[in-house]
Amino acid sequence: MNRQMNRQMMHFIKFLLGVFMLSACSTSLESYKDKGPRLELDRFFNGEMKAWGVVMSRSHVVTRRFTATLKGEWKDNVGSLKEEFLFDNKEIQKREWKIKKTADNKYEGTASDVEGTGFGETSGFAMNWKYTLKIPVDGTVYNVPFDDSMFLVDEKNLINRAVMTKFGIRIGEIIIFIQKI
Repeated sequence: MNRQMNRQMMHFIKFLLGVFMLSACSTSLESYKDKGPRLELDRFFNGEMKAWGVVMSRSHVVTRRFTATLKGEWKDNVGSLKEEFLFDNKEIQKREWKIKKTADNKYEGTASDVEGTGFGETSGFAMNWKYTLKIPVDGTVYNVPFDDSMFLVDEKNLINRAVMTKFGIRIGEIIIFIQKI
């Protein structure tokens, strides 16, 4: 009995350490403030782009691969970003974001498969974008929070890392490389 209690206690301690490590891993956008090139959504996400990426489980195993085409259009402070994903199992997913610049470096966005409104902020070459995606699985729709970190490499290339969580626990991530055509 004592051995089983020790094992349970160790699992609980590992769980707590994981939660603390997750909260300590977030990087403030402020640290990118003076570093360029500056990420401007209406500039980078304007025109045609292509993308490549992977979906990974919480244990960092690649579960899906995909390619994507994106097309953005902006007028004043309002943009439309159409995305079409082709997964390795031939599944196609489409999404159209409606994005609005609400203040300096601040954005809001909606899409048909996003619960409510997403919120984003840029600083230097980086952006953080938070939203909840409605993901259908076997007839049930799950609301999964996403925390996207985007990093502009140069004027034509961007890296996006989206961390998915449920009840505050990391359940997976998506890595995407986006290139302007």
